[in-house]
Amino acid sequence: MNTPSPIGPLSPLAQPPKGKSNVVIAVVSIIALHLVFAGGLLLQGCKQRAPEIGPGQTANANTNLTPDLGR
Repeated sequence: MNTPSPIGPLSPLAQPPKGKSNVVIAVVSIIALHLVFAGGLLLQGCKQRAPEIGPGQTANANTNLTPDLGR
């Protein structure tokens, strides 16, 4: 008995796949975006901090100036 196939010969499912799958490109793109994002976070988080002011130091270098009283 010859039963017809539910998938016709012109159906896209009946034809062999052509070339690479788009899934591989999508996975590689997502991984690359994650790496770029993580690298940006590392570059921002690993910056050198400004030296902290100790108890005997002042923030201003010009400490000998008199204050301007708005004259």
